[in-house]
Amino acid sequence: MAGQKRHHFVPRFYLDRFASDGVLHVRRRDGVVFTAAPQNVAVRTGFYDVTLPDGGISKEVEDWLSGLEGEADAAMRSIDDTRAAPGAHDPVRACLSRYLAIQLARTPEQRERMLFPNRVSEFLGDRTISKELIAEFLEQVHLGFAP
Repeated sequence: MAGQKRHHFVPRFYLDRFASDGVLHVRRRDGVVFTAAPQNVAVRTGFYDVTLPDGGISKEVEDWLSGLEGEADAAMRSIDDTRAAPGAHDPVRACLSRYLAIQLARTPEQRERMLFPNRVSEFLGDRTISKELIAEFLEQVHLGFAP
């Protein structure tokens, strides 16, 4: 199925708002600082792809997020144009609330938190859960070092 392959977990329209002459100054959590174009920041190939039961790939999540981002971009531009905060019942406010709520949940870290139980279950297979097996999972799969 055709569709975007590079998926931003921080939307490009939002990153563009912080760019100067098409460049962002980025500081990663590990302290590394660099400059990059917004299209190359907070992006992973196939991040929102969903594997279907038949083995196919669905782009439905990325498509849905793109729609939400388009609405949020328009809402932010509306605020820029009017220089006024939206009122309590303004559709702009509701749109931004939806956008921010989803944004909190779409980071790689949040995805790992959500998928952690499934990854442990797959690792265990038919084995009974134990402290030793969890330590093994953490070392071999999740962390890459002994906990």
